[in-house]
Amino acid sequence: MSPNTKIITIIETNFSIAITNDSATVLSVSEGVTKLLGFEADDFLSKKVSLHKLIHPDDHDIVDGLFSNKIEEESGAFNIRIRHADGRIRCIKGHFDKAIDTAQNCVILELLLQDAKSLWQQRDDRSSMANFNAMMDNTDDYIYFKDCNHVFTGASQTIVSITAPSEYWTDLMGKTDY
Repeated sequence: MSPNTKIITIIETNFSIAITNDSATVLSVSEGVTKLLGFEADDFLSKKVSLHKLIHPDDHDIVDGLFSNKIEEESGAFNIRIRHADGRIRCIKGHFDKAIDTAQNCVILELLLQDAKSLWQQRDDRSSMANFNAMMDNTDDYIYFKDCNHVFTGASQTIVSITAPSEYWTDLMGKTDY
């Protein structure tokens, strides 16, 4: 591995959840949950903490479909906001798989949750970046760009005036609104 090789660590966790008509029971949670959400796996397994209740109220339209015992889609991806144990909101990229477990008479929901900020990768395309950087430094417009996970990938220096404690537009790269 060369000294310039950048190792990217994706912060993620897996949940396996059994869903019936009237309840959702967490069957397993991977170790990454502590780093991602600030809770221990046992907090979810013992029902001390409810994943459903940590999800931002404005994202419950997505979550209601996920936690339904009906399978409208067998798999897919989504973006939601989840409250971390420290009270802050995390933007999460999720992937799900749903299957019927006839033996247990339930639906099994397999969730992969990933911190959106850890998915973002700084691009090193020097040939086109010089003009982009000049534009971001010199425009008076409020401009920003985000990727599909709501992570900032570009912003004008003007936007910094409303995003304290940032001092330069590149300070926003790889971050979310939260």
